[in-house]
Amino acid sequence: MGLCRRLKLVAVVSMAWLCAEPSIGWSQYATGGPIAPQPPVEPPASIDPHRPATAAPYGTPPAAAGDAGTASPWSAPSGASQFVNRYGSRNVATTTEQPPAQVAAAVPVTSAATPTASTVGPQGEAVLRSCIVKLIDKITVSVQEPGLITALEVREGMMVEADALVGRVGDSQARMAKLVAEAEYKITQDKATNDIEVRFAESAAKVAEFEYRAAIQANERAPASISQVKMQELALAYEKAQRQIEQAQHNMQIYKEEAAAAKVKVDAAEEDVRRRQIASPIAGEVVEVPVHLGEFVKPGDPIFQVVRLDQLAVEGFLNASDYGAGDVVGKPVLVEAVLAHGRRQRFSGKVVFAHPEIDARRQFRIKAEVTNIAENGQYLLRPGQEVNMAVQIHASAAEPNAAATENLASPPSPYDRR
Repeated sequence: MGLCRRLKLVAVVSMAWLCAEPSIGWSQYATGGPIAPQPPVEPPASIDPHRPATAAPYGTPPAAAGDAGTASPWSAPSGASQFVNRYGSRNVATTTEQPPAQVAAAVPVTSAATPTASTVGPQGEAVLRSCIVKLIDKITVSVQEPGLITALEVREGMMVEADALVGRVGDSQARMAKLVAEAEYKITQDKATNDIEVRFAESAAKVAEFEYRAAIQANERAPASISQVKMQELALAYEKAQRQIEQAQHNMQIYKEEAAAAKVKVDAAEEDVRRRQIASPIAGEVVEVPVHLGEFVKPGDPIFQVVRLDQLAVEGFLNASDYGAGDVVGKPVLVEAVLAHGRRQRFSGKVVFAHPEIDARRQFRIKAEVTNIAENGQYLLRPGQEVNMAVQIHASAAEPNAAATENLASPPSPYDRR
């Protein structure tokens, strides 16, 4: 009974309050009816990366979303008066903030760059522009045996010859082992060339043969002058002398084989010493020396890096609709490079490779090897340069036609200095 009384009291107080405030009470139910549920308010587009800034709020009809007179509450300036209440009514400024013209102009418009296509010159040559100069050989020299670097005679910028000895790691034990192997080889070689034993056996065989034949002649002149036992002994001595010749010759063959084995040991000792030497496998310029004299190195540790500059590669692209791989491989080329201070220089070479694959631009890559030119101890053509190249498609001689190179200068190279 106590609970019922409390509920009745609450109902009476509520009805009295509604009657006292008709503007928020019964008049709302009389005019608008019950409050319909409203959709949730969407967060601003700057928070949701999957929605553009001009998208209409959630629940806005499609027609109203594109209406210029109805702006999204999230597109209004931050200082504008805006409010979305729980019933969905909006109080939004009609003007939207646009980005300044300076900001819009600062955003660059990018597009994918495409390589310059090849053109056909009046002489029938293929002219390729913006080709790239690359290295053919770039080698990092290392050691094959561990040890301390006891000699190192290279520095950055130094020109070295092929197979030139420029340093070594500790090789004292290897050198001593080589001396021992060389001494053993000399001993066996002396034995292999010494034929005294063979000559003595041949002389002994001649004496035994003479005694045996003399006994035979004596028995012929005087029968039974020499007993049969003595004759058998002389015959056996003669045969033994002949076998001694063969034995001496066999010993000499063994000595020769021992000398050959000793020579192999000498070669192995020399290889052991060579593995501790540091040499450049190619002729070129030293561009990096990461170690110093006295450092301990292991097999595979880089000692220095050398690049070949007398021969360089030039790569470019040809239109597959104009040329095939068989049209260009082995053909002479002329390459024009723009050097420092706007100087132009031409280099000759030939195409050595055409890539079998055609890319999406209907082009295929070719590579030519050109001969570099040295002036004052420095090569003119450098890796990484962009050059123009003319491929002499119809040339039969090894050297390209110089008249066709006039097309390399037209149109002007983008690297000309005005």
